[in-house]
Amino acid sequence: MMNVTVKTNYFDGGGISYAAADLIAPFASLLTNGVFGVVIGALQVLAHSPANLSVDVQAGSCLINGYYVKNDAVVNVPIGANTSGYNRIDNIVANVDTANKITTIIDIQGIPSSSPVAPAVGSNQLLLAQVLVGNNISVLNQNIITDSRVNVDLFGSQLASFMNYCYARSSVSISLADSAYTAIPLNTNMNDPQNMHSATTNNTRIIIPKSGNYAINGIIVFASNSTGRREACIRLNGGDYIAVNSAPADNANQGVTVSAIQYLNAGDYIELCGLQTSGAALNALIYYNCAPSVSVQRIGG
Repeated sequence: MMNVTVKTNYFDGGGISYAAADLIAPFASLLTNGVFGVVIGALQVLAHSPANLSVDVQAGSCLINGYYVKNDAVVNVPIGANTSGYNRIDNIVANVDTANKITTIIDIQGIPSSSPVAPAVGSNQLLLAQVLVGNNISVLNQNIITDSRVNVDLFGSQLASFMNYCYARSSVSISLADSAYTAIPLNTNMNDPQNMHSATTNNTRIIIPKSGNYAINGIIVFASNSTGRREACIRLNGGDYIAVNSAPADNANQGVTVSAIQYLNAGDYIELCGLQTSGAALNALIYYNCAPSVSVQRIGG
C-alpha cells in the first residue's frame, strides 16, 4: 500500500502534477527570509530627493517564505500624512500577496502614540525599514529611516559560511607609483555569490556581509626590475594593514603573495595593495586568471 503522507519533489511524468507550493518548499526550508546583498544597497530604503512624504526603495532581490522576489528599478513609496498630534512608526515592507499573485513594496502605517511602536510584520512580508513619521511633518529625511534589512542565510547550517566568499581579480595590468601603497582595482568577479564586490564601483573593495573569521589571500606579480623591494598587503577599511609580505626586488617578473586570518565585522572592507620602490612607476602584471587577485572566505563565527 502506498504511503500518501510521503511526497517527493520532483518525479518526471507519470501523471504527477506539482503546485507552486511544491516549487518554493525547498527554498523555504533551506533559506531564511532576507535580502540578497545588503552591503551593496539591495532594496535599501532612502528618503526621496527632493525631500517629500515618500521614500525610494532601491533595486534588488529578496526571499520571502521561499518566494524569490526581484525589483529591477527604484520604487517610490508614498508615506501617509500624520496629523494626529503624535508620532507614528511605519514599516516599509515587501509584501507577497498569494491570493492575488502579486508582490508590492508598501508602507504599513503604525498607530500614532506618545510612545509609538511599529506595527507587526505580516507572515508574507519582509521588513526593509522603519520610518518615524512625526506629527505634521511635510518631508522625510534619512535620519528618521531605520534600515531593517537582513541578509538571506542558511538555517542552522555551517554551510552558511561558504556563501560568504568572494574571488575577484584584475584583467588588466596596473601601474604602481614608486614608494606608495596602491589599492588594486579588481574589474572581474570570478566567484561572488553574495555580491561582496562590485567590478565597477569602489572596485578595490571587498565588503564583508556577515561578522566572523575570514581567510584572506592575495597575489601581485610585479614586472621585472632589480631595484628596491616589493610588497603585497591586505588593508582593512582604508587604513590598517593587517598583513604584509615583503620581498627584495628580482630581475624577473616576481610574484608576491599575502595571507591573513582576521575577525571582520559586517560592513568592513578589504583591499589588496601593492608597494614597489624601484624609483619609477612599475606594473602589476596579469598572470593568467590568478593575478592580481584576492579571495575572501568566511571560515567561522
